[in-house]
Amino acid sequence: MRHSGATATRWWDEWGLRVLVLVSLGVQYAMLLIAGKRKFCTPGWFRIIVRILFIGCDVVALAALATLFNRQKSSSPAHIISSSNLEVLWAPILLMHIGGQAVATVSSIEKHDQLLRFIQTALTKGAVAAYLFYKSWSSTDIRLLTAAILLFIALIPRGIIKSLSLKQTGFNYMQDKSNSVSHRMDQKQLQETLKEMRFLISIMPETSNHYEIPAYERLYILRYMPSQLCLDYVRSYKSRRQTLESFWRLDDSQLYRVIEDGLSLIFSRLYTEDSRVDYIYSWWPDIAGMNLFVFLCLFKAIGNTPLIIAIALFHTSHKEAYSGGDITVTFVLLYGTLFLEFSFLFKLLTFRWKWQWRSTVPQLSILRFFTHHKRHSKLMGIARWFRFSSLLYSRWGKEAACDSSLKITTLVRQHIKLGWNNTINDAETYKMFNDTTGEWTFNLHNCNQFLELMSPYPLDESVIIWHLATDLCFYIGGAPNHDNAKRSREISNYMVYLLFTNPDMLTVSSRKSLFKTGCRELEYLLSDDYHEVHSDDPQEKHSDDMESLAKQINDRLTSQSEDPIRLNYISTAWNLSKNLRELNEEKMWKVIQGVWVEILCFSAGRCQGVLHAKSLGSGGEYLSYVWFLQAYAGLETFPDKLQKTHLMSTFQSPQREFTQNTSRSDLT
Repeated sequence: MRHSGATATRWWDEWGLRVLVLVSLGVQYAMLLIAGKRKFCTPGWFRIIVRILFIGCDVVALAALATLFNRQKSSSPAHIISSSNLEVLWAPILLMHIGGQAVATVSSIEKHDQLLRFIQTALTKGAVAAYLFYKSWSSTDIRLLTAAILLFIALIPRGIIKSLSLKQTGFNYMQDKSNSVSHRMDQKQLQETLKEMRFLISIMPETSNHYEIPAYERLYILRYMPSQLCLDYVRSYKSRRQTLESFWRLDDSQLYRVIEDGLSLIFSRLYTEDSRVDYIYSWWPDIAGMNLFVFLCLFKAIGNTPLIIAIALFHTSHKEAYSGGDITVTFVLLYGTLFLEFSFLFKLLTFRWKWQWRSTVPQLSILRFFTHHKRHSKLMGIARWFRFSSLLYSRWGKEAACDSSLKITTLVRQHIKLGWNNTINDAETYKMFNDTTGEWTFNLHNCNQFLELMSPYPLDESVIIWHLATDLCFYIGGAPNHDNAKRSREISNYMVYLLFTNPDMLTVSSRKSLFKTGCRELEYLLSDDYHEVHSDDPQEKHSDDMESLAKQINDRLTSQSEDPIRLNYISTAWNLSKNLRELNEEKMWKVIQGVWVEILCFSAGRCQGVLHAKSLGSGGEYLSYVWFLQAYAGLETFPDKLQKTHLMSTFQSPQREFTQNTSRSDLT
């Protein structure tokens, strides 16, 4: 046992530094691989890995440098001759690893204060490494000495570029350099602009897949619009008029790509330094890629001339005096670092990854959670004891994410188009259109009886009630297969997912605890005590099937005469679903779908830009699509609502006049 310990110690003394420098290089490659995946919706374990890598890239490099310094202090003369010079050659390469890769500058929006830390660390360690090189170098090989000097020289432009990259990412820099001006709300100017916009809509041709965005508008979208949205600046009415034409004329897939381009650029400007790549392909999507690739290769080669010359000199130097392991590690470090410098070129060859943003919409269901809860009640009890029940709440209620991002975006676009055509006539209706959570749909379909039923509830409670009512209508009606029902459930499940996982984005002061409240009401409704009091069949068992569960809920609430106090949300949702089921099926799902589209737009219009930007760092939220779409369509967003100088009147009268020339069936 003692012998094996001594062997391990000797092995680590010989290979410890080599292992650390190779691990440091491996961490750089891992960061390169995960850089693009950060734009996708990623699971929690992936985000943990990302955070570990961002912390570990500096920790491992600094640990290797510390080990190198200690070895140089304690090296024997024989060791100095055999390997010390090559180990000193590793120091500038390790310094290059500090701060991570350009394509993954920061892990989250709160990390932009690492600029000062990076400069302090780089200067301190760089000075120590240069001094160590001066004191420790003993080789007479001029070529190897020149290679080492060139590597230290290569650190200077790289450090400057890295510092500028860290400085040029984040909200502070975006705010300092933004040319955007937060425009004051002017009622007269708004009225004039609305007249121009409505005239523009009246003469606008139909959507066309041959329409191309004008160059001046593309410049605005790429350079100014992301900053305005993230910083919550009020956009000028002129800019809204400019983007409205493209919103109207682009087909659904083209508009969807414009939204993805905008979100991709926001991510790149906040979290990486590769926004230049996004600019290139957003301006010239059909550019001859090989010509651009050759040009950037030449440009990058010029910038990395010291590193390339150092590799050539190392090839021709006298390496016979050094150990084979050190020579191999040196080659791996040199070529591995050179490839990292050219890594962004491979992104250019596969640039379409940035258009593969969130194509799925996450789903979370209270009824599904309840079925899992009953099936694993003992495990849930243990989770409550150890206080990690929230983790099971979020996992058990999840359904498979639906691949309906484009379809839901198209629904929202149709809703906005109908608003411009039929509702927005003046400044009041313009400001009111995005302030509804179902009122517009109720008036459109002559269902004003639902106004009184839902008026007392804030948005977070309305989400829970409408979610339960949607599931009850869906399963009690036999799980219809048409698109209106599918889209309604998908938006319903997503809004509940947003309430539970990211309530601040839903609306200010949303309560994620309402999800648990709804679950507790279901548990009480289907508990044995409640069943013994209110049911004639005490032997009835709980059903794990969601359709049977919905019918069981309906039967139990139907069998009792008045709503119990402990069933506030579930009883309100049941009453709502009962009134909805009195409509014919087609109209019912049009109403439900319309309400959910309005709730989705209402939430997106009240979410701060910083919250959207923060969510992009962990894969983004679908709500950001709707947010960008509303801005692109010229509607009000969060900063407009803050700038209001008076409270807007709401839909208080069922007799409020709405133009109803266009049927809501266009949304099917």
